[in-house]
Amino acid sequence: MTGSHDRDGTGGLTFPGKVARILLPLTLLLFAASVAAIGWVPDIGIYRPKVVWGRALFLAASGCLLLTACLRGRLELIRGGAILACSAPMLVALGWVMVRRPESDILALDEILRLGLFPLAIATASLALRGATRRRFFLIALSVVALGVAAVSVAQNLAGVLQLPLERQARALASFGNPVFLGAFLVQVTPLVLAQALYGRAPDRWLGAVAGGLCLPALLATGTRSAWLGMGAGIVIMAVLLVRRATHRRLLIVGLILVAGLLTPFVLPHIERPQQHALIWHDTLDLVDDHPFGVGPGQYLLAFVPYASRELLAIYPRESKIVNDAHSEPLQLLAELGWIGLAAAAIALAVLIRVARRLLAERPGGHEERPLIAACFASLCGVAVQSLASPDLRFVVGVILTGLITGMMLSHATPRVTAGRAGGWIALVAALGCFWLGAATTRSALAVRPLLTAPLLAEAQASNGPPAPAWLRQEASRRKVLDILSARSAEDPADWSLLLSLALVQHADGRLDQAMTSLRRVLDLQPRHPAALAALGTIEVQAQHFQPAFEHLSLARDALPNDTDVRFWLARTALQLGNLSVAWQEVEALLSIDPTHSGGLVLREKLRE
Repeated sequence: MTGSHDRDGTGGLTFPGKVARILLPLTLLLFAASVAAIGWVPDIGIYRPKVVWGRALFLAASGCLLLTACLRGRLELIRGGAILACSAPMLVALGWVMVRRPESDILALDEILRLGLFPLAIATASLALRGATRRRFFLIALSVVALGVAAVSVAQNLAGVLQLPLERQARALASFGNPVFLGAFLVQVTPLVLAQALYGRAPDRWLGAVAGGLCLPALLATGTRSAWLGMGAGIVIMAVLLVRRATHRRLLIVGLILVAGLLTPFVLPHIERPQQHALIWHDTLDLVDDHPFGVGPGQYLLAFVPYASRELLAIYPRESKIVNDAHSEPLQLLAELGWIGLAAAAIALAVLIRVARRLLAERPGGHEERPLIAACFASLCGVAVQSLASPDLRFVVGVILTGLITGMMLSHATPRVTAGRAGGWIALVAALGCFWLGAATTRSALAVRPLLTAPLLAEAQASNGPPAPAWLRQEASRRKVLDILSARSAEDPADWSLLLSLALVQHADGRLDQAMTSLRRVLDLQPRHPAALAALGTIEVQAQHFQPAFEHLSLARDALPNDTDVRFWLARTALQLGNLSVAWQEVEALLSIDPTHSGGLVLREKLRE
């Protein structure tokens, strides 16, 4: 659609108008590519390429759309009140960090970004998908992505039966790292592909029918109870909104109940599977009692540690399992942002429900736009129901997908135009912000990727300390020096410098127990010697003696606050012991001293994971 700002005095397109005309289809392609990345790119630990590329492509699409608005000299907004309401949790989080200092700045910024992506996705998708042709293109792209994800999920679940060249998964993952996240994806896209199958144009119906026919068994293959509950809620809402006659609606709902009853024997093992959500919720409520205004955005995993009950720790020992979320989005918001944050989220949901009802009321039964609006609303309701007992919305790209689908629903409404120079400048600033944010987050993640191939977390070379001398790396030379130092230290057992040198050579020779004994003798002679404390703590980590290592490295850190190697090993030890608060403090302090520290970068992403 071309406006008056796009044309010159002769009626031809101006240069900004020509650029804007190119950017619009590019925006649609980038939105489709973002959905493809969300569905198809593998979710590998620490690096998280699904998050990296899904977020980067979405921010690029948003930037192109806002740049188009800048070139046209007008900023359009659809249902600005609803977008503002959806921004309320992010604004509460910003207010929290302005009033109080969070324990981890990195986690706070990550959470504020997650909360901000939702209204941004709604605002940009509602404009980019305005018009039946654009919505049809996006829906086709979504169906193709859903088809691929669902096909892989079903194949993973049947691999052991049909001898497929895939590793069988009792709970399908597809390209997602967690069946819960896969379930959330399917809960959101299935109502849309079903609407396409039932109400789309003739060519699109076949695509929707195949995708929908695979999405339902794929959802079953995830073994995710909260996703089944969310899908059930979404399908019932969609049926109520689209089936005109009350008798037919009742028959359909009864049929759905019967189908669920028939499937129960097949999913009974998953239904009976034990889970510890109730214990996590109980302990989280204790945290909420002590912090009615929240512990801060993104700070849950740090604040929850002292509230974990003995019953929960017996099941999830801190040394092997970390409870990093409340397994309930409303409860997580309550814990982090307090009652104000939970109220803000409830208002946002209520406003979206009101907007959906108004859009549906304006399009009575039989209207060609009603099925897609109902499907988007069913998708939103389904993921909201799933999030009551699931951490699905903790996944950044899940939030983006929810925002895109909500934006497609709002795209049926009439936009409000902020014309003139002010609108263009606002759009330009927002576009530059999207491009900068996408580039910054992607660059940060890509900087970590090559580090993952090196043994950063396994060897002492993980820190950025100086390399060992050549003679120390040669076994013959090392053994000769070891014999000399052993003899000299036996002659003069009070010479702590000889013992320190001996310990370093013993460590290089793989004699960890002897090296630790020598270093303890050094500390007997020179209590709180920084180098001895640091060396002993590092060797104890390698020997998996984590508690004494933590104590020695803490003392070394106090004596050598600018030593990045000591902070690296202390952070790693704290993570191993489940002390996330200290781990985050040390990683952030380390990277403030040396932003390029390879071990610190990897640990930061590991803690984010």
